[in-house]
Amino acid sequence: MFAQEVFFFSIPPRASSGEAKWPELTVDWFLRPRSGSATRELYEDDGHSRAYLGDAFRKSAVTVETREGEHLFSIKPLAGALEEATRSITLRVHGLGRPPMEILVDGEPVKKALWLQTSQRIPLAGLAVRGSSEPSPLLEIKLDARSASAHRTVLIRV
Repeated sequence: MFAQEVFFFSIPPRASSGEAKWPELTVDWFLRPRSGSATRELYEDDGHSRAYLGDAFRKSAVTVETREGEHLFSIKPLAGALEEATRSITLRVHGLGRPPMEILVDGEPVKKALWLQTSQRIPLAGLAVRGSSEPSPLLEIKLDARSASAHRTVLIRV
């Protein structure tokens, strides 16, 4: 049983780690079976200078929440003045029992989302089990590129 929601950030592989801004962000969100929420901080800077000691950075609050019949994802800038950039987000939701009835991105209905099967395990589940797990549902929602300073939301109704 999880004490809170579990989610991870990832970026596509890069040849250099000198660039700390994340123009493509993937969030893997593993749903919990009952209501709850969690917030993490996403930190970005230019990756090579000490300008972050001033205000050349960006901190964003990333929140996920599960409540009766709904799951909400939000990324909201909090602080910093990192140069403007665009970011696309792929939200991968693990643990839905069935396809959602409705998906809203920034308040607008989503026309296309992928409903897939994956053998990726929920973190910490079945630690004693070796080998691959049984395929489980995965909902993948791609958010178009927008300003990294924009507040973005995804509401999933089941």
